[in-house]
Amino acid sequence: MVITMNKPDQPSEKKRNPLVSVIIPTYKRPKKLQRAIESVVEQTYKNWELIVVNDHPECDVRDRLPDHDAIRYVHHDDNQGAPTARNNGIKRSEGKFVAFLDDDDEWDSKKIEQQVAVFNNSYDSLGVVYTGTEVRRCNNRTYNSANKKDNLTKKLLKENFVGTLSSVLVRRSIIEQVGGFDIRFPSWQDKEWYIRLSQYCEFKPVNKYLTIRHMTGDDHISDDFEQLSENTYPLFINKFGNLARSFGYRYYRQWRSICAQNVSGYALRLNHATEARAYATRAIFWYPFQHQSYINIVKSLYME
Repeated sequence: MVITMNKPDQPSEKKRNPLVSVIIPTYKRPKKLQRAIESVVEQTYKNWELIVVNDHPECDVRDRLPDHDAIRYVHHDDNQGAPTARNNGIKRSEGKFVAFLDDDDEWDSKKIEQQVAVFNNSYDSLGVVYTGTEVRRCNNRTYNSANKKDNLTKKLLKENFVGTLSSVLVRRSIIEQVGGFDIRFPSWQDKEWYIRLSQYCEFKPVNKYLTIRHMTGDDHISDDFEQLSENTYPLFINKFGNLARSFGYRYYRQWRSICAQNVSGYALRLNHATEARAYATRAIFWYPFQHQSYINIVKSLYME
């Protein structure tokens, strides 16, 4: 008699193909939303659910959604902002893993499949898998690699190398420990969340350009410098100051310098010469050995 037994080292179909929740917050971009949704529907990985959270109360996009049993729609009665929209999507999701897709971005058809494969071949300490990003600007394309891994808090404090939220797949159990997005932040919400996640889990990259960002015109440049300088910047410093200090006094000064330098660079993009110079000067005070702050000052002088 022959007895057939399952090999203990082979995971079940359910474990190998767990439910992935995809959350798309949208605001007044129905045509671009359709493109984003199509890239989810066309994924080679089929065990997914999609939650579309419409944050524009006067623009109902239900008629833009395909007839699909795995797609759900949430409509906000008032504008609450992208962080709240994502948090509401998380609350309504059921997947073992959670992915985010901005309504003007799209995915390569193999994105989720390749990210889930990384999770299936890793330990539970892995909480975030992110991909490289292809950025399309009119006729120009640039590519952001994904190559940093493991425990990355120290690096993430200085630089958001993970990039757009559209590139990440996150283990739900880690989100339950860390919490969702901090709605107090009018900007830098992704970086803030990555830093918190990195204190609880490891990150791994899929170094392929599986996330596509479309940046045309001024869609991604808004003159919200006042919010950045008066709200985001001081809140970020206050929230993570002690964490940065834990890496040593020299590191802390470098970190303070980089934060100010980032604000200076944003001011330059918006042609705010005086503010760009002020924050570049602040960056030099904290750490005078980074040349970019001096370059920002020179650039600001040519604006006037």
